[in-house]
Amino acid sequence: MQVGPVTAYPENTGPTARAQLTREEFMRIMMTELSHQDPFNPLSNQDFLSQLAQLQTLEATAQLSEGIADLLRFQELSAAGNLIGLTVSATNAEGEAIVGPVERIVLRGNDVLLVVNGIEVKLSQIKEVWREDTAA
Repeated sequence: MQVGPVTAYPENTGPTARAQLTREEFMRIMMTELSHQDPFNPLSNQDFLSQLAQLQTLEATAQLSEGIADLLRFQELSAAGNLIGLTVSATNAEGEAIVGPVERIVLRGNDVLLVVNGIEVKLSQIKEVWREDTAA
């Protein structure tokens, strides 16, 4: 029996989507193997357990990657939050200099953005940070 090719991943290809799809494909392939194996030469228990261990490792790795990504996003958000009220100097995507106080933080998708003078700036575009003297 021929098994068809594995199809491409859907548009949502984050770690969870890949792990979910891989699990489904793995189970389909394993069931195909079991239902079409040679009764005189069946899949050994060791091979079966090895495949299950590989699946568990794959799922654990996907969960770990997702957890690390969440941790990094939280760390970036925390660092950006500490800049609220401070004056920053940044360069936007067009290369223009932007100087002003950080008004608020915006989380857009996976990007942490600082709002400076009404303009959204990525945290990585910040060049300098300082506190304006409040004494007049």
